[in-house]
Amino acid sequence: HLLLSAGDSVGQKVTRSLRLAVVPNPLAIVEPREGDFLHVGDPYTFRWTSTLAGGTVELRYNTDGSLTCFPFGVAAGLPHAAGAFAWTIADTKSDTCRLLLRAENEDVLAVSGRFAIAGPRILIEHPRSGDTWISGQTATVAWRNLGAPGPQVSLRYNTTGSATDFPHLLAAGAPNTGSFSLTAPDTPAAACRLRIVSDTAPDIAAVSDVFAIVTPYFV
Repeated sequence: HLLLSAGDSVGQKVTRSLRLAVVPNPLAIVEPREGDFLHVGDPYTFRWTSTLAGGTVELRYNTDGSLTCFPFGVAAGLPHAAGAFAWTIADTKSDTCRLLLRAENEDVLAVSGRFAIAGPRILIEHPRSGDTWISGQTATVAWRNLGAPGPQVSLRYNTTGSATDFPHLLAAGAPNTGSFSLTAPDTPAAACRLRIVSDTAPDIAAVSDVFAIVTPYFV
């Protein structure tokens, strides 16, 4: 119940009791969720639920976290009951994005929590801290792409443990498939690091943890 009271300058007062019904929103955004990270160039599926009787919905988003303004269109004319729409994340990097889901023929909408759109990244999975390569034997470098860093990468390494200087080339123009096998070089050292860098976007790079290169032990 809601109690409304109004009075005038001479002291007259009127009070009315009103009954209000709270109607659940028939639209709800499932993904993206608050705090999610999406990466430029990645395929992504927006998901929602709907209890509308019919009609279509549109998806829009912003990069400033506004709850009212959504300048970037994703899709329109989607069946409300579809519940999902696949999209390739656009190059609109921001830490404060929101998604709008709106029924096109009704005054019904839903707004997501804030999520981020980040640039492509490379994450090195091998070598890891404490790994050992044996000179002359096969070693495998493994990494994971977030987004689309480009079709080819270069691999360099050092024997000093530096996180910035990589004087030794292992491979140039290697296919960016997430894995590359090589012959471990004959440069034994206890503190080595590997760097993978995109050939098309050199600002996209990753540096490994410290690992070792040792000479083979023969009995």
